Amino acid sequence: MTEVCAPEKQWLIQKTKLKRIFHNLSENDFWYDYGQKEVMMMKLQVKLNLNRQTLNRLLAELTKE
Repeated sequence: MTEVCAPEKQWLIQKTKLKRIFHNLSENDFWYDYGQKEVMMMKLQVKLNLNRQTLNRLLAELTKE
């Protein structure tokens, strides 16, 4: 059985919670090539109509829950 490391597990939880809050998000919105996470984050900002600070704050709050 493969164990997911802490950051990957945290990201899986955040993605799931974001998809529950924003029903217009799909798994494709979270896909990115290695080293291209910044591009994915910018696309999320546009799709959710959030600035980067707000998106980061939201992700941090989802981690606390």
